[in-house]
Amino acid sequence: MDDVNSLRQNAGNLRKQKSYKEAIAIYQDLWKNNQDKCNEWDGWSYAFCLRKAGDVKTAYEVSQQVYKKWPDFPNNRGVLAWCIYDLEINKDSEIIRQNESAYFGAASQILNLVQQDTYSPVARTIFKVIEYLE
Repeated sequence: MDDVNSLRQNAGNLRKQKSYKEAIAIYQDLWKNNQDKCNEWDGWSYAFCLRKAGDVKTAYEVSQQVYKKWPDFPNNRGVLAWCIYDLEINKDSEIIRQNESAYFGAASQILNLVQQDTYSPVARTIFKVIEYLE
């Protein structure tokens, strides 16, 4: 367990320094090889770093795994909502028209995951939907 705590601490320090790619390597090892010892913060941190580094698809997958294990963990719900925003909401109208039901479903999912606050994608989602409907 000391090894896991050491990895967790090193990755956390890198995340706080915004060295996301370096942190991802450690979180990936933690998440894949020590998942039985991982907690919701480890999963959130891994997904957070992935999203910040631009790997939104993997961030979405990890945050989905965290959500299944810890559905009420608000930090992860936020990352998951942002991943949905990045992947499904922030698109051109032509792409949205190809599958409107998925678009509106994603918007609904975001509104069900998080409340409007400074760090949530709720307002941006609502404005994007309004813009699309106009």
